[in-house]
Amino acid sequence: MEGRLKYGFLANHKELIERLEPVELLPFLIPQSVISFEEKELVQHESTTTLKTDRLLTIVHRRAASDPDVYGRLLGVLKDAEASSGQELGDIVKKIEEDSKREDVRRRFQYTIGVLEEAHNAALRMHEQTIVQGLSVDEIMPELISAGVLSLEEKDRIHGGATENEKARRLVNLLYKRGSYVFELFVGVLLKSDSHRRLGELLRKELPGGSVLSGSRMGSVDQVNREELSDEQYVVEVLKRGHIPPRHGVYVERRKMTEKIRRELYKLKDKDGWVVVHGMAGFGKTVLAAEAVRDAKLLREVFPGGVNWLTVGQMTDKNGEVNTANLLIKIQNITDRLDENRTDRYRPTNLEAATDYLQKVISEQHPRSLLILDDVWSTEVAQAFAVRCRTMVTSRNSLVASSVPTPQVFSVSVSEGFSDDEGRILLAQWLRTTPDKLSSHADVILKYCRGSPMAIALIGAMLRKNAREAKWKAIADKLKQKHAGAIHLHASVNDWNYQHPTLNASIELSAESLRDEHLKEYFEMFVVFDYDTFISAEALETIWGTDALDTEEFMMELVGYSLAQQANPGAISPDYLMFYIHDIVLDYLKDTMPKKKQEELHRKVVQRYSDKCSGAFAHLPNDNYVYQKLLGHVAASGNSELLGDLLSHLQWLISSVLYGNANTILANYRAYKSKVAPQFISSVQQFELFVSGHMYVLANEAKQEDIIQLALLQPDTSEMCRQATAMVSGDRKKSWFKWCNKESDPEKYALKLKLHSGGVHDCQYSRDGSKVLSCSSMGDVKLWDASTGMVLADFKGHKDQVTCCAMSSSDKLVVSSSEDLTVKVWDSQSKRLLSDFTQHRYGVQCCAISPDEKLVLSADIDSCCMIWNVHSRQVLAKWRLSAVSPLVSPVVTSEEPNFSPAGLPTRTSSQESQGSGSSEGMLACAFTPDGKSVVTASQRGTIRRWTLMGQFLCSYLGHSGQVKSCQFNREGTLMATACVGDCTAKVWSVSSCSCEVTLAHTSAVLSCDISPDSTRLITGDTEGFVKVWSIAQGTLLQDLPLHWDFVNCVLFSPSGLHILSAADNGLIKILWSEQGGEEEQHDTVQYHRRFSAHFSKLGDGYVPLILCYNLKEKKLQLVQGHEATPVLLGLPTPEGHTPRSWVLSNHGTLVVVGYEDGLLQVISIERSSSAGEEWVATEKWKKDHAHDWKVLKCYFAPDDSKLITCSLDQHKTWSVKDGRELAVISGRGIGVRLCVFFKDSVKVASAQENGVLIWSSATGVPQLHCRGIIQSNGDSILCVNLSEDNTRVVASATSGMIMVWSTVTGEPVLKSTVLPLSPCARSCALSPDGSLVAAGFDDGSLQIWSVTRGDQVAYWPTGSDYWMIDVAFSPKGDKVVTLCDTIEWWKTDGTHVKTVLLKGTFGKYIKFSPDFCTFVTIDNAGLLYILTTLNE
Repeated sequence: MEGRLKYGFLANHKELIERLEPVELLPFLIPQSVISFEEKELVQHESTTTLKTDRLLTIVHRRAASDPDVYGRLLGVLKDAEASSGQELGDIVKKIEEDSKREDVRRRFQYTIGVLEEAHNAALRMHEQTIVQGLSVDEIMPELISAGVLSLEEKDRIHGGATENEKARRLVNLLYKRGSYVFELFVGVLLKSDSHRRLGELLRKELPGGSVLSGSRMGSVDQVNREELSDEQYVVEVLKRGHIPPRHGVYVERRKMTEKIRRELYKLKDKDGWVVVHGMAGFGKTVLAAEAVRDAKLLREVFPGGVNWLTVGQMTDKNGEVNTANLLIKIQNITDRLDENRTDRYRPTNLEAATDYLQKVISEQHPRSLLILDDVWSTEVAQAFAVRCRTMVTSRNSLVASSVPTPQVFSVSVSEGFSDDEGRILLAQWLRTTPDKLSSHADVILKYCRGSPMAIALIGAMLRKNAREAKWKAIADKLKQKHAGAIHLHASVNDWNYQHPTLNASIELSAESLRDEHLKEYFEMFVVFDYDTFISAEALETIWGTDALDTEEFMMELVGYSLAQQANPGAISPDYLMFYIHDIVLDYLKDTMPKKKQEELHRKVVQRYSDKCSGAFAHLPNDNYVYQKLLGHVAASGNSELLGDLLSHLQWLISSVLYGNANTILANYRAYKSKVAPQFISSVQQFELFVSGHMYVLANEAKQEDIIQLALLQPDTSEMCRQATAMVSGDRKKSWFKWCNKESDPEKYALKLKLHSGGVHDCQYSRDGSKVLSCSSMGDVKLWDASTGMVLADFKGHKDQVTCCAMSSSDKLVVSSSEDLTVKVWDSQSKRLLSDFTQHRYGVQCCAISPDEKLVLSADIDSCCMIWNVHSRQVLAKWRLSAVSPLVSPVVTSEEPNFSPAGLPTRTSSQESQGSGSSEGMLACAFTPDGKSVVTASQRGTIRRWTLMGQFLCSYLGHSGQVKSCQFNREGTLMATACVGDCTAKVWSVSSCSCEVTLAHTSAVLSCDISPDSTRLITGDTEGFVKVWSIAQGTLLQDLPLHWDFVNCVLFSPSGLHILSAADNGLIKILWSEQGGEEEQHDTVQYHRRFSAHFSKLGDGYVPLILCYNLKEKKLQLVQGHEATPVLLGLPTPEGHTPRSWVLSNHGTLVVVGYEDGLLQVISIERSSSAGEEWVATEKWKKDHAHDWKVLKCYFAPDDSKLITCSLDQHKTWSVKDGRELAVISGRGIGVRLCVFFKDSVKVASAQENGVLIWSSATGVPQLHCRGIIQSNGDSILCVNLSEDNTRVVASATSGMIMVWSTVTGEPVLKSTVLPLSPCARSCALSPDGSLVAAGFDDGSLQIWSVTRGDQVAYWPTGSDYWMIDVAFSPKGDKVVTLCDTIEWWKTDGTHVKTVLLKGTFGKYIKFSPDFCTFVTIDNAGLLYILTTLNE
């Protein structure tokens, strides 16, 4: 009953807040141990009765986490309150007791995560800004808690250091995650509040039963009720917000065609689908699409979420390939416009992620809205926008949506232009007259315009300037002469070519009609612009050399001639007046102007920008053009020196990231690096490697200081570091960090990216190595550019994880197998599904395609193997192996298995009944390179070769356990296999079936591949290591700790220049391959993550002395100084014993080493005065059997007099002086390894199974038990720390709980609330004065609480996918440093200071000097980081 009283108190929280008089109750609460004297002061410190009551109840709820009986004691005080303090609380006491017994009340406070229904989601989105601006969270907080909308911890997060608006926004963000039930509770709370009833009514109107109108903020009209607007006002508001192009001043209604489009749009009312408006260029598809949605009834009934317009354009390069970089920018732009969660903007860095995020934004923020894609040329581009929403597209290609996965596609053909009457009306409008007053030449002109609205508009624009009869006649005659001219246009990816003599002639006539030579010159300069490019007026000022007024006047005149178009205001950038040139006009210019003149115009553009900035291009003001397009002009002008200078200029790179689009930057390096002058080649290569290795940072709104900091971490000898150092020289306002011991070698990553949301299971290079195919546990298969990481194709259709993928020898076919029992074959170009093979009865584990592209081999976990025809899906061979099948010697035979007369292997009835329980289970398969046989590998370690008819040929014997990978060399003479069970990789002779070499690993081997020259083998294991071996010598050439998760795939590129690795965390890395022998290999020193550091005072700073373990030499070493100079290359450790733990003493004179076999050794280290060595090490003492198990941890006392060692089940205390054993503390579990000495070296705090134990270091006698943090049998403590004054101890647990105790009384001072699904609290620390506690969690978040007040003061979700392994306060307590996949510095007031990226994915801990200026860590890639602050 005591535990259930909690729900009674929560349910009546509001009434208690309103009615309690806490000051009168306090004298009665302390004797009943409801609160302490310290907590009484906290209550009295609050300014109002309401705040005092809130503080009192918060204290009680927090205390109840470790003392559930406190509710009963408080209830007793309330029962006696009438007699003792005069408060009448009998009714509320009764209600608390009654509510405590109700199951529905208990369920109310489970705080589960839920999904909002579409109507609720739309209502919340629609009125979010109104809520944020008008809601007083503090006023309704008690009611929110009583209603079960918020938990107490969520209340703290909402309040933590926030303004009123920020509190409201945090509350709204929480509501999105809590589901429809909680949303309705929230609406109910608002309706009960006098001051918030209007907000409640706004939300209730949108719910079923009210005036149901799902929508979004974009489609809504701010805080105005849409029903109050007239239809005309409503249309104007919605179209303006969706950036629909406004009607041109000259407009002719095409009612019949407009209504035809609307009829198709109405079919999208209840179901997602696409409407395709298609027709020839210049026939007015864009105008018709915009006009079709200019209808209030359609908008209100079918698209209440609004309509949103995006002009897409051609999106193809000169080779006809889709420009994925530009396409990505388009998707990012529309997503940025629609995504109104501006507090945490996310910019996806690849096409597939961008598509997925756009889908998320539309579904969550804009339900029942219409996405309009104007001018889409190809099916590939259309597929990129397949986001499961209502979509209308205009295109020249009627089949543009043929490959889009959508429930329904409706087509509207714009096959005709204007009728003669409509054409006459349009001409008359241009001339501001009536059709009957047009010249007699109008009929001839309209005849040759052939109904083209664009051609008629061009003619009308010319005649508006001069409508004399002679002009009419001249135009008519010119059209007759020019009608045979043509402009070559690409209608689609299928190269539908057609001729437009009328448009050709019309454009030429318009150009000739321009009023002066300057305007003609400006028009001709349009030839330098790319297709689908928006040009700002500011850019045109520079390019033309005109002032702002003239530029706008000239452009508007060209717009008047229909030779250019003004972009919809705000559609691209609200800060710029933007224009664009129709691709038909650009085609005309590029086809008719000589190439030499085009090159001259590019040079003029470059010179104009140079004149503007006196050659300092990187400091040009942003005009929304220069940082996106100037490199193209420089390359086209042939200026190789300037091109090299810009590509190797750090400030240009920074400006390009800030004002351009980071996703095109790497493509620019790849496109232009071959065109730079020779003296820039080296530095441009460095910059390219830098960009490729940090794309995931640069593409996610990196700031200038982030990029400078990344550059400072490069080698001192690099041009990038030199420039960055010069930029921060003298800057004392910001913190900058230098990697002091960074090696001079360039970056080795060619690419580092994460394309899949799940683990990557398999990858394969295309034949030329330009593309990579990959598949994941999330059921997706992607084809992407190997140099940029841009997703080229996404193959969707599997319903479970994809286990294997393969490309055909010509790269035309893609094959994928899945746990959904299917194997699918796709066309890699069209992404069309060609075959869906469904004859497997169990999950298919592997697949392969024959060299001639006719056959597919697939095998499942039930050991059923099949060879079948790619196109017909006819099975040519089928066999299954039983776990009891005998191993067959390598002799050609046809004895197993049995075959039917038709040539298909038969399955016996016993085999049929065995199912997967008695089968070997196939895990890998492959065709031999000659295509004449196949190989299968199983869970039992058996590898067999078969004919294409399934006849057994031979076995490869030697593995025990699962064989996960088998790969052939190019010639088919060697085969490599990777085995999980025996932790080996083997290389076999294919013909003799003999093992050529066995390569032993320390962990299970998951993947392997043979280099193109057959000299090297690459393997990936379960510890995240990628190893490169010499096949001939059987020796290890490289040991690369690239991942922190299973390495499921490793590959050599077809050229052998790159190594690809893919892991279970979704990370893919491509490195430059070391091609030479062992003597040529990169000699980077790699260390174990475990290290110890001591800092010695030197002048104004500190010098580190670091004890670390050299992985290659397998020796403990001492390095000193900021450059990590080795001073002791090997400590005198006993031969044949493997170190497990090692620590430097606090004075830097001793080393303790614990070993795997329980041996313990203490070594004395000191500087030597003799020549030849700076330091000497001598053994002080050694204990052969100090522990029965591994010595997992060692700790020196602060005065170095004692030593604690920890094994799996014991702590032992030793005298450092003579090695005497002083005390033994026994315990079990992971927590037993965590200890921390008190400053006096007398006491120790250590983690135990049931909490934290404080005990004597001399005797081992327990002095204090701190309990309450362990909530269940599965919990354990992950971290223990003390405050600087040793008065408080903090611990963090796997449950996510943080708890602080007094080291004097053992009483809890702070206990955090644990919610369902809370991440592990991995690390914790107390500020020096003990007033704050910081904790790092496994979701990468950092949280800080006030120990004295008991509330959360800061919460920072870092956005990392990795654990926050270490956290520490600075000696002054004003900053926090954390270790994750990054090192980050923070101020305790919530300000983020700096981020330094690790090359690996995590470290173990971070150590720093007493002045908080030097920092040391080692990551899982084995790299040692000695970081120092600059300018501080």
